[in-house]
Amino acid sequence: MGSPDRVTARLADGRAGVTDLSTLVQAAALRGYSDADLTLHPGQPGDWYATEDGLDLDALDADAATLRSLAAVAAEALATSRELRTTLTAAFSGAGATAADGFLSRNAAAAATVGGRLERTARCYPILAGQLWRAIDAKVTATCGLAGRWANRRTEWLAAASAVLAGSTDEQSTATVERSVKPFVAESVRGDWLAAMRTAVAAVEQAYRAAVDQLADGAVVRFEIPADLVPSAPARTSASAAVAAAPPAAAPTSPAAASGDTVPPDVSAEPGVSPSQSSSAVPPASSTVPDTGTGS
Repeated sequence: MGSPDRVTARLADGRAGVTDLSTLVQAAALRGYSDADLTLHPGQPGDWYATEDGLDLDALDADAATLRSLAAVAAEALATSRELRTTLTAAFSGAGATAADGFLSRNAAAAATVGGRLERTARCYPILAGQLWRAIDAKVTATCGLAGRWANRRTEWLAAASAVLAGSTDEQSTATVERSVKPFVAESVRGDWLAAMRTAVAAVEQAYRAAVDQLADGAVVRFEIPADLVPSAPARTSASAAVAAAPPAAAPTSPAAASGDTVPPDVSAEPGVSPSQSSSAVPPASSTVPDTGTGS
């Protein structure tokens, strides 16, 4: 079990055998053999073999190590919480102490659940990595095993298959494909090798599914927060309140009229002119009632 390089290296042990099988399958297809899982396109056998190519099992190992570290930290925090709870119980009594002890007890139970799930997840990852590795190894073993069945005729069969694929009309090559290659593809490649590939792919899917189900098992864990410690939401000001709070706009002002009425009575309108001089320019109204000629 290891890095992508090791997974790739293990698959490489059977890569040549898959290439040879693909050649036989293509030649058989050209001579009339058909199977939806093998002959839809030339690379179909290779697709079955390479579904786990590049899989990084070291990533699972690294994640498991991280989870184990987190579980250890959670266990230490839980132990500290229990010690503090014991101290609190010994130092205080009454309704407030009882409420505080219940609060700490519930949060300690939630913390214990989280720590337990971290440990369970840390154990799950290596199991998943092992199952994936065994599926990959089974593919390679099946491929190499099948190659051994026709190793003594490999040169003859590959030559005949290559000739047929090249368009040769050589009767001997055609006969070899018809009498030997096609039956081998139908019975051994489709019957045994393809079944092994399907089993491995199904094992990988089942391994992932089981891991996901195990990780998702359990209710949501919640930690309580005392009401006084819950942060309050930031205050929001509505648009209407913002308008109401805005200062009133200043009234527009117009220039003062340039008339003498705007000059205070005790201030001279012109430099060097006293108020009495300025007011004498306008004759005072007579205080005597004019004679209307009616006589009294």
